[in-house]
Amino acid sequence: MRLYTTTNGVEYNSFLDCIIAEKKSVVDFDPFAVMEFLTFGSVYGNKTFFKNIKKETTHQPYRLDEDMGLVSATKKDKNPLRQEQSVNAKEAMKLMIDFFVRRKKWLTVQKVSVDLTGGIDSRLIASILMYLDIPFQVVFSMSSGSEGELKIVEKLTDEVNLPLKVIPSPDSYSSKEEIEKLIKLGDGQWDPTGLRSLYNSQHWRKIQGYDLALTGVGGELYKDFWWLQDLPFYRSSRPDFDRLLSMRMYPSTVPEELLGIAFEQNQDDYLRDFKSHLSFYHRETNTQTYDQVYYHLRIKEQISVLSHASATFLPVWSPLLDPELLRIGYNLRRRDRFLSWFHRTAVTECAPALSKISTTDGGMTVSKRQVNVASDMIKFIRHKSGRMLTRLKKDGTKTEQLRVCDPIFRDEICGSIQNLKKVNILSEHAPDSPEMYSENLHGRLVLLGYLAGLVDA
Repeated sequence: MRLYTTTNGVEYNSFLDCIIAEKKSVVDFDPFAVMEFLTFGSVYGNKTFFKNIKKETTHQPYRLDEDMGLVSATKKDKNPLRQEQSVNAKEAMKLMIDFFVRRKKWLTVQKVSVDLTGGIDSRLIASILMYLDIPFQVVFSMSSGSEGELKIVEKLTDEVNLPLKVIPSPDSYSSKEEIEKLIKLGDGQWDPTGLRSLYNSQHWRKIQGYDLALTGVGGELYKDFWWLQDLPFYRSSRPDFDRLLSMRMYPSTVPEELLGIAFEQNQDDYLRDFKSHLSFYHRETNTQTYDQVYYHLRIKEQISVLSHASATFLPVWSPLLDPELLRIGYNLRRRDRFLSWFHRTAVTECAPALSKISTTDGGMTVSKRQVNVASDMIKFIRHKSGRMLTRLKKDGTKTEQLRVCDPIFRDEICGSIQNLKKVNILSEHAPDSPEMYSENLHGRLVLLGYLAGLVDA
């Protein structure tokens, strides 16, 4: 369900349709929303890029009901993260398997495909399907994965004789129309460069006649990654939002001199207000607070956009985002989230052969066997401490000088920069060369430039 409502009460199911029909103008841009997108790549809450358009969406377009099967999610999601009796890894695993058992009759009559990566969330889903004898094919997209990840996936599929389809990555954009197609796929709310993998894999599934695609999205609520920066003070009740943003949300600070005056004036206010907004999610412990932030900012916004874009091709279901499983993850004991202990418990039980194969997480396995855990602990310390130090040392205010190799995409960035200058999002003194902007801003500039081209001056 996606709903965009104007201040006049007119409702639309598409954000881009709403902009065009309402004939938005330059003055309608919301500076805080624009800053939010440039900084984090998303617009949170009920905001959109325009002050007089508000949004209401579900984080998944489909759910798999145990009685009715695959149905559309038509109601706004309520927050499922409420404190209940805690569960350990073994109990949580049994609850999760039971969740799938109650839906097995629907999954076995579908032609199912699973996105498998070198990580552990998708491996968890694949392991449970194998344990329950639910047939599926594995898909791996080179647009979002590396050769190293592919080697891991090939080991996994070879080990248990799963069919694997590798979707190749196109070398370059074929035309300006391809970029516009990706913008429309995200309904004008997502960096188009982040949609190429989704388009390629889902387009292939549609052609092959798949009924359902499964993903492992949402597994962070069964791990400690989102609040690992507080190790070992997991019971603290004093969240450090500056550290959370820096190490888990990767903000891109746009130099003030590049912004138009209306947006430059809002930059400091925006960052202060954004951190203040996070305090709304404060709970008894930091771990609960960070889980709430993850749900409301990552799942309800970023994952929501990608899920609905995927549903353009075929139904996509992320079981770990089901409210029933989200509640289980939220109430999982802290020590059973450390070192991905829940994943180790479940994968070792359901598919022991898969548990011993290394992951992209520092080369660690997802095995519960003592010999693997001992080895993984050393890798964990080395890998996590290295990443945390890298994030702490990184200065997000510096602009990296980069080459933009794709000529079509480079031209699109150049045109977008000019559009953004016309609407005063970028200063007239901002560089015209894409190479003067950090790489993670390129797609964001393209999207904002496209929206700027739709509005009246």
